[in-house]
Amino acid sequence: MSGAGTGTPIGAALAYFTVDELRAEYPVEFANETKYTDAKLDAARVFAEQWFETAARVAYVPRAVVDTLTGTGSTWLFLSRSVEVRPVTAATIDGVALTAEEIAALVTRKYGVVERAATWPAGAEIVVSYVHGFDEPVELARQAVMMLAAEHAKPSTIPARATALSTDLGNYRISQADATGKTGIPDVDAIIGLLGADKPVTG
Repeated sequence: MSGAGTGTPIGAALAYFTVDELRAEYPVEFANETKYTDAKLDAARVFAEQWFETAARVAYVPRAVVDTLTGTGSTWLFLSRSVEVRPVTAATIDGVALTAEEIAALVTRKYGVVERAATWPAGAEIVVSYVHGFDEPVELARQAVMMLAAEHAKPSTIPARATALSTDLGNYRISQADATGKTGIPDVDAIIGLLGADKPVTG
């Protein structure tokens, strides 16, 4: 078993949707292309994808990551990602790279465990490169990330710390993001609950 580690995304990645598709989904909100430039909407898309994947603990497009872990003397190494994990492409132990033959001999489980004939040395710094995530987003995930991107791109007139809003029509409680990683947007959070790592979707 490995100790706690971190997973750092690397390289270019696929997108859940294009800027044109986001504009088509919200034609009124983003009709002003001077105010809502392609660059601004694309930045909102990237932000939304990262937030969604962090909260759901699963990616719906392939993501390349590098994990830095600590060996505990077991033949098993537990990666930071645990859904649709693909074979390890590179690894080092205390800075020494495994050979191509050693990499080929590793057994990578889709649920994020890498097995090795020898042990992963206790206390060693182990750096592992791999790809995880589904080949393409299911429609629910795509729609949730679109909602989150649209919400992020549009400026809010409500103070960031506000928890309630009073209008001529009455008083309303404002949904807030919290430490669990949920977004505070009920529809998005419901989809995260359905599609999160505890309930991976296949096919």
